[in-house]
Amino acid sequence: MSDFEAREADARRLVGAMLLSARRGRGMSQMHLEQLALVDQTVISRLELGRPIGLRFTTLLRLIAALDIETIEPVLTDQWAPRRR
Repeated sequence: MSDFEAREADARRLVGAMLLSARRGRGMSQMHLEQLALVDQTVISRLELGRPIGLRFTTLLRLIAALDIETIEPVLTDQWAPRRR
């Protein structure tokens, strides 16, 4: 895996963690989010798990709107911290 691919995988996991945290923080199930955002539950699951997925930007915007996310506060732990070079 190239350095770029590793950073891309890290970014996928970070976005997934933020969506998962926002959804759980609102006490919302994936099925409920599916209904609000009109995004298939399997897509939501794959995003939250940080799995590779072809994703339209509008799909991400639907999820952000449905979760009523106004600011993005990164979930930075050792797992998500930027890699040292």
